[in-house]
Amino acid sequence: MVSLLDRKLLRDLRRMRGQVLSIALVVACGVATNLAALGTWAAFDRSRARYYADTRFADLWAHVHRAPDVVADEVRAIPGVTRVEARIVRDVPLDIDGLEETAMGHLVSVPDGGQPSLNRLYLRVGRMPSPDRPGEAVVSENFAAAHHLAPGSTLPAVLNGRRQVLRIVGVGMSPEYVFVIRPGALMPEDRTYAVFWVNRRTLESAWQMEGLFDDLTLSLAPGTSRARVIDRVDRVLARWGGAGAYGRDRQPSHRLVDGEIQQLAGMARTIPTIFLGVAAFLLNVVLGRVIRTQREQIAALKALGFGPWTLGAHYLKFSLLVSGVGALLGVGLGRFLGGQMMAMYQPYLRFPVLRFELDPRLVVLAVGVSLVASVVGVWRSLSAVMKLPAAEAMRPEAPANYNAQWLDRLGLQRLLTVTGRMLLRDLLRTPLRLLLSSLAVGLAASILVVSHFSLDAIEYLLALQFGLAQREDLTVGFFKPLPMHAVYDLRAVPGVLSAEGLRDAAVRLSSGARERTAAIQGVPPQGRLRRVFDMDARRLDLPERGLVLSSTLASRVGVRPGDLVSLRFVEGAQLRRTARVAAVIDDVTGMSAYMRRASLWSLMGEGPCATGAALRVDPARADDVLRRLRRMPQVASATRSDRMIRAFRQQNTELMAGFTAVLVAFAGVIAVGVVYNNARIALATRSREYATMRVLGFTRGEVAGMLAGEQAVQIALGIPVGLALGRQMAAGVAASMDPELIVLPLVIAPSTYGFAALVVVVAGALSVALVRRQVDRLDMVAVLKARD
Repeated sequence: MVSLLDRKLLRDLRRMRGQVLSIALVVACGVATNLAALGTWAAFDRSRARYYADTRFADLWAHVHRAPDVVADEVRAIPGVTRVEARIVRDVPLDIDGLEETAMGHLVSVPDGGQPSLNRLYLRVGRMPSPDRPGEAVVSENFAAAHHLAPGSTLPAVLNGRRQVLRIVGVGMSPEYVFVIRPGALMPEDRTYAVFWVNRRTLESAWQMEGLFDDLTLSLAPGTSRARVIDRVDRVLARWGGAGAYGRDRQPSHRLVDGEIQQLAGMARTIPTIFLGVAAFLLNVVLGRVIRTQREQIAALKALGFGPWTLGAHYLKFSLLVSGVGALLGVGLGRFLGGQMMAMYQPYLRFPVLRFELDPRLVVLAVGVSLVASVVGVWRSLSAVMKLPAAEAMRPEAPANYNAQWLDRLGLQRLLTVTGRMLLRDLLRTPLRLLLSSLAVGLAASILVVSHFSLDAIEYLLALQFGLAQREDLTVGFFKPLPMHAVYDLRAVPGVLSAEGLRDAAVRLSSGARERTAAIQGVPPQGRLRRVFDMDARRLDLPERGLVLSSTLASRVGVRPGDLVSLRFVEGAQLRRTARVAAVIDDVTGMSAYMRRASLWSLMGEGPCATGAALRVDPARADDVLRRLRRMPQVASATRSDRMIRAFRQQNTELMAGFTAVLVAFAGVIAVGVVYNNARIALATRSREYATMRVLGFTRGEVAGMLAGEQAVQIALGIPVGLALGRQMAAGVAASMDPELIVLPLVIAPSTYGFAALVVVVAGALSVALVRRQVDRLDMVAVLKARD
């Protein structure tokens, strides 16, 4: 049996179905974003934890030049160390027919005929390499998919200068390479970078390392001090050329995966708050309007014996039903969006099992938060209902104060038309509502600004890094430092217009207890292809002596200009040196160090040499140059800058396109919800005024202009606020990024601001157009008969 109040509630919902739907959609967007982001975050976190546990993901890594296997036993004896895996890790060029770019294989040894004790492989298909068949390998899944490799496929590689055919016997993945990216690359390069797991005997024979290793992985007992173990490991490996042990927090794949997961968690906290805040505001406005127009009904109900708590519960049901409908829509939409987000990330984050599943606890939490937001939003209106005396409710609400406004006293009203004066006076008499409505509209624009920010920032970084700092057409890397005549040989290649030798040196910088591993880039003086620029596109002329550090690296090591920093070079004889910090700059690469090339040679006690070269080539002959470089035994890699940038843009666009489209739709929902509800409320509360204006001779256009003008003012005020708020939110996003991975400058293109404003204006115009029809259908006869 439906009660009297419930029948009234259903009539109110049916009569206001347009407003109810718009608010429900705002709630749905908030719930959907929350569930999609939290669900995706939970799926990644759950899959990662299970994957790490099942495959015994290591806790520490350490690289050495060459060390005998007995050294691994010394590390194993350190208190707290539970497992140690000694292995050989090498990068080799791959010879792939039809591929113009140089491809690189990252070879990781596994025990002959078995799985490693740490970082065990998950095989999609096939088997582990057989101990008595040299050259067998398991290949990483992403590379296999890009080249259609399967068990039985073969791939030529160059192992220590000798060509050897790798026979694929399995396709798999490892917890070390969830995010497979070449060192120094911008994004994963599935076609040109692969991980291979091969029997240790194969690598021992290729590099004459029988009984030796160059890489260690360790696991620790629960509760063990990681810092203490790292110190002990470094002391054991120091005499063997140890580069310094590090934990998961500095393991490349884990850091990238963790960064993506943390971004999802941040999105789950931020964006839903905006939607639910707007929904609470709209519910407060709409319910306040319902209560004002139903004063007489409230009085009659109280006179009939309905108590204040009963009436309060009645109007609370209105809010809860609207939010409940929105929450149910949001659950379905969140499940769909979560699946799409999972598919978007899956090509880059490799887990054996990755499914989006809505945790019932997350659903209950999201729905509960939306309902709480609706209660908070209407609490003020509910209090007014409960406190309103029946006798007072029987009388019409007191008219607004129509005293002279500051506009009238200044005489500025003479500059406006009659309808303009009426419009402005109405807005100025409700400044709080105008402010909150403008802010709600602005939030739609802010969402669009922050959603496009990363694309704008990355475009700026690409223009700065590859338009100013790295101007070469081809970047060449050598297997080891070579005399400068190797660069002169490159200049002789037909099609090469100019070449500059590069000297990069991996080094461990320390000051006191702080230390970081980075690469010092030896930059040619007065170089034309390689130069140093700061984040503001100002070129830096490197000092003749001293080290220039990025601000991120300087802060991590704890040094300032003028300080001395200790250096331990990772390559060769592990030289230890000190250098003075000449300058600190804000650059785009995060963890960078620069010196003049000659100063680096002097610091390392070596003659002129290069680890690579920057080439300017004839565009018409670039492919021919690449083919010649592939045949040079000293060339480890050669990358075309234009193709790398194009691939990066394509991957970045694909990754962001779906996400941006969703946020555009959601921002439109906010704009429509705010403008449409405000317009409907204005029409409901001022229909007599509008109809009277028609009787007095105002045209339909003038009357509709009053309604549209009020919404236009709110949009005009809200857009600048939203753009400024979006910039602040973008600054928060940039600050939340790990600066050791990437530094995002606070750069927002004018087109982004324009697009955000356009979406809000179009959504607002459509909303007003929907309400405009109601203005045209006003019944003037009914107005003339209306009771005063």
